Amino acid sequence: MVRPIPFERYELSADELLGMSTELAEAIKRLPVQQRTVVMLVHAFGWSQRDVAATLEITPSTVKAHLDRALTRLNNDLELRDAR
Repeated sequence: MVRPIPFERYELSADELLGMSTELAEAIKRLPVQQRTVVMLVHAFGWSQRDVAATLEITPSTVKAHLDRALTRLNNDLELRDAR
């Protein structure tokens, strides 16, 4: 079953995003839209990568690539900010 995407394009705020830290919300905002969408669907809304692929009409391997790149970028971004 293909589910509709549960959010519109809008500015992300920590309050709207499940109470996540401001630093994480800001880092997510800096991701490219494809990566941000995949991260939010998988990690914030609990979708499977297969469901994300079907909804976005992309392959599961593309979902995995976007997710991997996004998580690497978030990790690096947050580590750099913590080091300051």
